Amino acid sequence: MSKLVKGLLLAVVASVPLLASAAFAQDKVTLRLVWWGSEGRTSATLKAIEQFEARHPDIDVQAEALPFDGYMDKVSTQIAANDAPDVIQLPIEYVSQLASGGALLNLDAVDLEKLDAATTRAANIDGKQVAVASGLSATAIVANKSLFNAANVPLPDDATWTWDDFAATSKAISEGSAPGVVGTQALGIDLTSFEAYLRQNGSQVYDAQGNILIEPEDVIPYLELTKKIIKEGGSYGAETSSEVIALQVEQTPSATNTAAMGFWASAQFTALAKASGKDLILLRLPSMTGKAGTHQMSIGVAQYWSVSSRSAHPAEAQALLDFIVNDVDAGKTLLIVRGTPPNSDVRDAIANNLSPNDAVAANFIGTLSTEAVSAPLPPAGYGTFRDIFRRYTAQYLFGRLSAEDAANQMIGELKNNIVQ
Repeated sequence: MSKLVKGLLLAVVASVPLLASAAFAQDKVTLRLVWWGSEGRTSATLKAIEQFEARHPDIDVQAEALPFDGYMDKVSTQIAANDAPDVIQLPIEYVSQLASGGALLNLDAVDLEKLDAATTRAANIDGKQVAVASGLSATAIVANKSLFNAANVPLPDDATWTWDDFAATSKAISEGSAPGVVGTQALGIDLTSFEAYLRQNGSQVYDAQGNILIEPEDVIPYLELTKKIIKEGGSYGAETSSEVIALQVEQTPSATNTAAMGFWASAQFTALAKASGKDLILLRLPSMTGKAGTHQMSIGVAQYWSVSSRSAHPAEAQALLDFIVNDVDAGKTLLIVRGTPPNSDVRDAIANNLSPNDAVAANFIGTLSTEAVSAPLPPAGYGTFRDIFRRYTAQYLFGRLSAEDAANQMIGELKNNIVQ
């Protein structure tokens, strides 16, 4: 996010009280709903909206699916201009920041009883329920069995493989594959797997109080590993990495069968598998020790849903959000396009409706449940770190900064952006 947009966002509604819930308007109202995601997510969401409108003929929902690249810049600009969508899909790292600026409504009309307790509690800030989970997910490695087989490289034992094993596997696949195929999509663009890497080394970016704990010596080995994999041919270089960030899911190397491995949210597995047309599987992240159960992966929120505090129709907006997360019929339409449903009744209802690929993603979450760690809600301002992390990693890979300078500047900029 640009500094200008960040500044606007912090000041957006600091002096504007949250709108209280009200009865539905007597006249027909229009709500705006915005999200990012794959074509499959968009298609399912539009069908769910049709279901909602059929039950509420006096409510018209204008839906907009945006690319993830630049998503929060656009949404934040709309919020700052008092033109926010009524219902907004948010990355987890922006919830605290928007809530601290008063931009999110207290969801007092949304039924929380059957929703995942941990993620619901995490988004309750100062007694206000500012968001609810859209789905549960975990960042993992999506592996293409066909490309492994074509390169004559065995699939790893994901319970015990290490980062060194990951690097060696990536190199071996690239060497054994047709031109244009690499072992892995590049490291250095996925923040969640980087956070797991830090936890494996006994560190973390922030604590529950929002204090920044990361040090340069935590970052440097990761940067060096990223460059090692590229230099050995296991992945493409910094220029292609930057280009991949802007692609739709269906256009990425994992989806087009030009990378045998990639770091993805498990919620994106079905869209990738459909686009690929190949036999894809989910693997745990590598660990430092190679000991089972030490991956330090977290099961978290794929995204959150919130309502703008400036919505002209807060009751109707909350009704729409409540329908999306709690209604069984909506759940049967949405399935796991945003991750495993946070509502327990919906999870039970869709169990027999899942496609084989959906079942792979849902079962992976179940497999991790006994070993996953919990992570606190990111502090206000943390939403900028995704771009900071990618930018300084790219600067290092392009040779413009040393690993030490990239790490120091990365951390310094993050600390400057955290709202205390």
